[in-house]
Amino acid sequence: MHLWLSARKQGDNTGTLPSLKTGRKWKVTEAVDEAKECLKMKEVISQTQTDRRGLGSTTAKWWSKTEGKEKRDMIIDEIRNKEDSRRV
Repeated sequence: MHLWLSARKQGDNTGTLPSLKTGRKWKVTEAVDEAKECLKMKEVISQTQTDRRGLGSTTAKWWSKTEGKEKRDMIIDEIRNKEDSRRV
């Protein structure tokens, strides 16, 4: 919801986003901002080799080259991955 509201066009947005109540364990705006920064940092670090297949064997989505729904999906996936890694 926060991603959808923040991505609207300037004419539709009145300048302030409504506050989304998420409870006391986490805040939506902080989680989204942290995920965006992490995705930007991954792009700076670039793709690294993680197994025997080598570099270039997989395709990577880059933050600067995606738009719209793809960016929202990347942010959601990053937040999910971070929460999953915290649970383990």
